[in-house]
Amino acid sequence: MKKRIIIISMILLVLVIIATICNSDKTLAKLNSPDSTYQLIIKYNPPFLKGTFKISIYYKEKGSLIKKHLTDTNIFYDGAYLTDENYHITWEDNKATLTLTGDSNIGSKKFIINLANSPKMTEVK
Repeated sequence: MKKRIIIISMILLVLVIIATICNSDKTLAKLNSPDSTYQLIIKYNPPFLKGTFKISIYYKEKGSLIKKHLTDTNIFYDGAYLTDENYHITWEDNKATLTLTGDSNIGSKKFIINLANSPKMTEVK
């Protein structure tokens, strides 16, 4: 009986560790502004098999260790992990235009991110 409890406990521990590793955020990109004053950080949490990816966008000021959350969004991508092909960014001073692309038949999401003074982000529809 005691041996069975130990085995079940070990199996549960391994399952918790695997679930934690699989559900952790992965970094898609760290993108510096032209003057390196700001850095945009794009992280994602992949679905279990396939489907919607949760995307989190953060920014960091030069010299800061703390990243600040801008927004969360979702894109659908029916493939492996996201790559450099799933985003495009253009900078104009400290203003960025970020496009996130999922599957071609679903479309993309475009954001304007103004990092000067009080950072804000708006989605372009």
